[in-house]
Amino acid sequence: YRVLRRRDIRDKVRIENRVMPVRVLTVDGRAAGIAGFDTRSGRFVTVSAGAVILATGACGRLGLPASGYLYGTYENPTNAGDGYAMAYHAGAELSGIECFQINPLIKDYNGPACAYVANPFGGYQVNNRGERFVDSDYWSGQMMAEVAAEIDSARGPIYLKLTHLPDETISAVENILHSTERPTRGTFHAGRGHDYRTHDVEMHISEIGLCGGHSASGV
Repeated sequence: YRVLRRRDIRDKVRIENRVMPVRVLTVDGRAAGIAGFDTRSGRFVTVSAGAVILATGACGRLGLPASGYLYGTYENPTNAGDGYAMAYHAGAELSGIECFQINPLIKDYNGPACAYVANPFGGYQVNNRGERFVDSDYWSGQMMAEVAAEIDSARGPIYLKLTHLPDETISAVENILHSTERPTRGTFHAGRGHDYRTHDVEMHISEIGLCGGHSASGV
């Protein structure tokens, strides 16, 4: 998007920010454009095209997350499967839909607990007794099964433990999680007066999503 807005390109490209595509239009089995919904005027528009590129990302919001908040999702909440649906209605095959993703989540925050970032630095998951319980430290189906079982037991809630790490290691983790991953994460912890040096991070489980990058589902 930044490239398309460069001065040497934007005179040749028309950008429509307020049109939500809903269908790929086809002629003789080939993409010929899109039908879209103008979110400001409420009118439907059509765009003819020699080719259509779908770049809608994962299907991260199949329904309401556990919190009940529509936008309280791990993935971008606007990625609600529209790309999968548009491809399907245009005649593409969807495969691997049985392969879904569920992620370790920070409780009360729509962002990842990032065990896959913290664990290589020496962080790990503990239950309310301070016991390490996950056999598979990497974010995986096995890990999520172990996390779910522990949360549902008398040993829940669970936490991502970082307090035992040296300051330089925690600083490196913060640099990744509070900048590259999700800048609002640091603000969330600061608002609660929490610091990785003194507080472990309470974890929960995200909603189900479909993602070709983190699982094996896709077009």
